[in-house]
Amino acid sequence: MKNISFLIVVLFSLLHVQAQVVSDTLFYGVDDYHLSEQHKSKLRSIFKQIPSYSSIDIIGYADSSGSFDYNDALSKNRASNVAEYVKSLSEEEVKIKVSFKGEGEAKQGNMAQNRRVVLSYNVNNSHIRDLFKELANPLQRFCIKPNRDTVITGQQGTVLHIKAGTFKANKCVNIELKEAYTFSDMLLENLNTTSNGQLLSTQGMVYLNAMVDGDTVKPKKEITIMMPSDGVDPDAKIFDGERDPHSDVMNWTVNNSSVLRSFNVVQVDRCITTRGNCLPCFENSQSFVYNSDSIASRCRDYFYSCIQGALGCYRCKFLCRIARAPLGLLGIVSRDQHWINKEFRACQRSLRRLERMEQNAPSFSLDSMMSFMRITWPEINFNNPIKNNKKQEEIYDIYNALREADAIAKSGTVSLDLAKCEELQSLMQTYDVETLEELFMAINKPLLDEFGVDNMPELMSAIQNRNLDDIEVAYQNKEISFQDYNFYIFNSSNLGWKNIDVFADLAGSELVDMVVKFKPDSSTDFKIVIPSMNFVIAADIEARDYQFKDFPKDLEAYIVGLRYENGVPLFFMLKTLTQKLKIDPDFKSLSLEELKGRLRELEF
Repeated sequence: MKNISFLIVVLFSLLHVQAQVVSDTLFYGVDDYHLSEQHKSKLRSIFKQIPSYSSIDIIGYADSSGSFDYNDALSKNRASNVAEYVKSLSEEEVKIKVSFKGEGEAKQGNMAQNRRVVLSYNVNNSHIRDLFKELANPLQRFCIKPNRDTVITGQQGTVLHIKAGTFKANKCVNIELKEAYTFSDMLLENLNTTSNGQLLSTQGMVYLNAMVDGDTVKPKKEITIMMPSDGVDPDAKIFDGERDPHSDVMNWTVNNSSVLRSFNVVQVDRCITTRGNCLPCFENSQSFVYNSDSIASRCRDYFYSCIQGALGCYRCKFLCRIARAPLGLLGIVSRDQHWINKEFRACQRSLRRLERMEQNAPSFSLDSMMSFMRITWPEINFNNPIKNNKKQEEIYDIYNALREADAIAKSGTVSLDLAKCEELQSLMQTYDVETLEELFMAINKPLLDEFGVDNMPELMSAIQNRNLDDIEVAYQNKEISFQDYNFYIFNSSNLGWKNIDVFADLAGSELVDMVVKFKPDSSTDFKIVIPSMNFVIAADIEARDYQFKDFPKDLEAYIVGLRYENGVPLFFMLKTLTQKLKIDPDFKSLSLEELKGRLRELEF
């Protein structure tokens, strides 16, 4: 019996925590049922606090003076007038239940308190931030030794380089990392892309923290942060994030103390043959040394890389073969990958012909490269290329640069500035390595550790011996190689959220507003995702609804709503175009895993 009683008490307490009934009372004069201005002001204040999902009970009362029937009618008029005014406060239909008690349930000895109307409604005690806490991705934690240089690779490709002595501690430093490169991750982490009201086009976000014995520790040296990206925008900037303490909305401010750089590992491979010594084809900027192997080879490498790009592939040597091992295996089971591999091999044959041609030449010749291009692309008229064909224009630009360089070389004049490798030199200095192979090993150290090997040939063998399904998953999760990635790279001594963003240029765009017809409360969140602009924007909260203001017209967009109602997650998502429209959200109850699954639809 005690156990049953205890269970009843627990259930009652849980219900009490999840939902709470709130009551407000209006008092009247003798025989009065009209609403005064004071009544209306109070009702407006009350209505702002009533959640949109809640039904409202309105009960009218009267004192015991007068006849029973008269008091019934008086209490009914009081309750009806209140109900009509409450309905007028909203554009949408309000769920109201009206009843009247007359002189029933009178409070003895206090006639004034019996002349009243009582409004009752449920309040949702769940806050949206509680739902975000449950949805947030777990922290990636790495225990590092503070007296050693350490390279950390996140699950989505973020690379951290932490130098020895960055943290003053004599024990393990726990590095905490979160990555948000997808729209679903940004929504799960309650992130958005605005800076003091300006729209930002995001390139990716990361969170970084360091803990010792449960306390946050600040770095004494800068940490190098490398963030992978599908492409590199020259206008991108580094932003630091800080949440508004009241709304929880993230605001991003430009970090002017760090320098943002970018590189592509394929470009790096084309750029060097030794430790970052990229010199132009001119000696001391005075004269072209046409037959100097030390200078001319670098000039050849520069144009060679340009031709590689035009061919659509790069020379795939030792390290490249390691990176492409999974693709060769995938080509066995995938028809599309098979044709990609076939085209890649054809491109390799063209590059080998170029190499043999240069190796057999008695001296470096720009003209021989032009000859190679004419043979490789016979369909192009290099004297009169086809306009509005981006591929042919790219090839023609390379050919024209070769022709100009050859003319400059033969005339002895100087005006051409060729390959520069400052970015690579900085990167290699960061990792304190001297060769490209050492750089790849430093970047891929977590993968070497995962396979339990200490050199690239063994890693290649381990990858090839792994089960095909595992290889496919690893490749999709960006664990196999960084060779095909673009990276943003910067140094920072500040922890917290970091974002690579570009201020959106909306000049000349026709702008529209969108309205979500849902009464704002602390349990609800609405955001808009616009994939083509890399926008994730929180709604502006108005008195009666949520609004998205000043967005470019006719872009594909997703309106996403999250709500936490008495401990239950609710979800709404609408695919639409950015147009002037009003949206009536229809929330559905989902489990946490179902909700995360729906958000992942945004990635496709």
